[in-house]
Amino acid sequence: MARPDHCQAVPVDSTVVLYTDGLVEIPGQPLDQGLDALAVTASRFARRSPDELCRALLDHPPGPGLDDKAVIALRTPPLMGYGIS
Repeated sequence: MARPDHCQAVPVDSTVVLYTDGLVEIPGQPLDQGLDALAVTASRFARRSPDELCRALLDHPPGPGLDDKAVIALRTPPLMGYGIS
């Protein structure tokens, strides 16, 4: 089965978080529940460094954390030196 590709512009000083399903799956619960809980935790720690954000997401999983988990956070650099304040 083909998998579609997508492109999305990411604004400056934004963070993109990639994670495996083990971070958000809660046995017996709809996937949306784990995704919503992840969004709440990510919002609480969004201004921390990418390393600290990943650690916070792994330390506060929405479920029992029995499955393998992987998290990568990438932050786009802020605009500097371009006359924008």
